[in-house]
Order: sequence, then structure tokens, then C-alpha cells
Amino acid sequence: MNADFFSTSNLLKLGRRLFLIVVGLVLLIEGVLWAGFRTPVNPTLTFRFNNQIPGLKGKVTFDVTAVEQMRSRNWEPGSKPAGALRILCVGGMATMGQLQNTEDTWWGQLAALLEEKLPGVKVEIAANAGLPFLAMPGTKWVATFAPEWQPDLIIANFGAGEVLSQPLEYRYSANLFESLPPARRQRSALKEAMIKVSQISRWWVGRDVKYASLRSQAVMGEENYFRDSFNQMRTEYQKLNPIPNPFRLSDADPRNEYRDALKHLLATSQSVGAQLILTGEPCLCRELMTPENAALLCTFLPKSPAQPTMMVKVQSGWVEREIRRYQEVAQNLARENQLTFVDLNETILPDADHFVNEMTLTDQGAREMAAQLLPKVWPVVQKIRGL
Repeated sequence: MNADFFSTSNLLKLGRRLFLIVVGLVLLIEGVLWAGFRTPVNPTLTFRFNNQIPGLKGKVTFDVTAVEQMRSRNWEPGSKPAGALRILCVGGMATMGQLQNTEDTWWGQLAALLEEKLPGVKVEIAANAGLPFLAMPGTKWVATFAPEWQPDLIIANFGAGEVLSQPLEYRYSANLFESLPPARRQRSALKEAMIKVSQISRWWVGRDVKYASLRSQAVMGEENYFRDSFNQMRTEYQKLNPIPNPFRLSDADPRNEYRDALKHLLATSQSVGAQLILTGEPCLCRELMTPENAALLCTFLPKSPAQPTMMVKVQSGWVEREIRRYQEVAQNLARENQLTFVDLNETILPDADHFVNEMTLTDQGAREMAAQLLPKVWPVVQKIRGL
């Protein structure tokens, strides 16, 4: 081979050609992807479930955005469109509605009822769709996205999840809200810029989420996965005897965390100019329950944060009394700040027609919840719209 081939000028020419070939291939791939195989900046993950559970549809589609962990109806990404009514809902199992189509959730049905009262107005509504279902992480989720979304109204539905999820050996932290990371994963400015202009970057960044969702679909998408899981949990639940009613000391009372979360939620709503409605999360648990209703129970309490898999069974009457303690906090905060409070736990009938288990609503339960909320939500909407 000619020695001149390895000269500096030839190597530079070869390097430039290789660089141009690589750039050309990248641009070609980008062009093909942009033309017909686009990946959105915020892809929606779609899960399909098939369960024969009384009170719920058999086949359900569960759509959730990968970045915000949000479900929505008629929601446009980004800032609120002119003239639209934008409502942000945050809560526990009933709000997530994992086993319901969007139109069957309480917030989806509430939006449909509001559209009947507001002909020609676009009603945008969204809800959190990720774990955990506690007020403090939920409030952090709202605080992360509300400045961008600028909702007109925020509806919070917490309380029962705190009672049924907080460990017995709980310790209160006054600065929990500040210590929680933002609900959105933080990216560098360079990565954000690349994602905006490059389909390859979007695919690369979202590949792990996509593959994880496919693995989840493979498991949870099996026929009757949730039905069988609930039944197995009920079998284990019935085997255990409930422990003596726990007593929450002042420095070990998760109600303090619930109170702080609602105060932060109020501050967030005020900072973005949104109205806030507080609601009591409905729950099946009661002091006195029929055998039919009691057979639906399946939820254990974690014993301690250090041993989250060690679970205990508590009496349903204790759960009912604890929820009332929490609702007192929400009711007092609403009264002190002239907010609307709706205690749905006292008005949604605790039976098999309305509940699948402690906190999962049937489609009828969600429909009843939307119907009960409408008379309370409508005056607030009228105030927002200047009607």
C-alpha cells in the first residue's frame, strides 16, 4: 500500500468522509422516524386488562403518560387552551381507577356531567396514576406539575389510603414535603434539548420505560390477574386474627403528615390561582359489616417502614374511626380557609354494589361519587367561569 495513503491529509479526508457518512445516516434515520414513526416527547403507555370482577367491565384500557404518571380526558399537553376548564384530580385507589376505563372513573364521569352544564366549553380533566396513594407524595406531584398546567380547579381525595397504608410503627417528619424529590425526573438542559429535536434521543431515553411497561403488561394483562390476586389476598386476610386496636401517639401519628400535605396542597393551589376542593376518600370498612361486604376485605397494614413486607390485620371498625379522625383535619382546614369539603366516606354506600375492596370503587360507585360531587363542584366552577 502506498505510504502516501497514511499521510495526514489523506487521514483527515477519510475522517471527514466517515463523519459525513455517519451524519448522513443519522439524518436519514431521523427523517424516516419523523416522517412515519414518531415517538412523542411524553409517550402514553397503554395497558389492557381482562378480569371478571363484579361491578367492573371485563376488558379495560389503562392509559398513563410515562413522564407525569397521569391519566386524562380531553387534556392537551402543556398550557391550558384559551376558554377551556382545566381540572386536576389527585387521590388514592379510587382516583387512579386502574381497573376502569377513563370514562368510567369518577373524574371522567364528573367531566361528562360538567360538559352537559357547559355546552361548547372544553372540559379538560386529569388524575394521578402512580404509586403511592398517599397525600404527601400526591401533593408533591401536584406541586411539580401545577405551575406548568395552570389548572382552574384541584380536587383532592385522600384519607382512607393513609389509614390503610401508613405503617403501625410510623414516625412523623415535619420536613417530609421538602425532602421528597420532584415527581418529574430531572434532566440536563442538553438532554431536554436533544429530546425536543431528535427522535433517536426520544427512543433512547424512553426505551427502559417502554420495556418495563411491556413486562408489566405481560404479567398484569393475563386474564383475571387482578381478580385472582384479590381473591388470594382475601384468603390470606380471612386466615388472620386482627390485632388490638392501635393507638397513634402524637409524635407517631400519620394524621400529622396528612395535615401537612393538605396545607402544602392549599399553598400550591393558591400559588397557581386554582380553586381547591377537599373530599373524604370513600372506604368500605365499617364497625358493623354484613358477611357479604366483609368478604371483600383484603388489605393489610405494614408493621414498620423497615419491614414493609411484614403485614398485620386491623379491625374494620378501627379503620372507620381513623378515617373520621382524618376527615376532621380536612374539614377544619376547609372551614378555616373557606374551601368546599365533601365527606364522601359518609355518603357512598359501603356495600358490594359500590366497592370491589376497601378502596377500589365499582363503576356504579364511581358514578355515584361523580353524582354526589357535582352539586358541590358546580358552584365552584360557576365562580371560576364568572357565571
